[in-house]
Amino acid sequence: MLKYRFQVASNVINDSLSVEVLNEAGNCVAAVERFDTTKKLKLSIFSASLDVAFVREILELADKELVAFEDNTPLYQANRDEAMT
Repeated sequence: MLKYRFQVASNVINDSLSVEVLNEAGNCVAAVERFDTTKKLKLSIFSASLDVAFVREILELADKELVAFEDNTPLYQANRDEAMT
């Protein structure tokens, strides 16, 4: 089983906070970014594929670590650009 670790990183230019998932080599394989100005969340995957169960774990971790937007708006109220039909 592959082992991963995470780190929380901030980006002052984008006014964002991220949970980055790193593989054993230290390469980022996925990131969940919280944009406080636009109140949006973005999932980026930098790997050819990840197990769905692992992606769910990443999202749960991001929910726990990113908590809420700077103005205390809950993450589940994030603005969206996409919607299912």
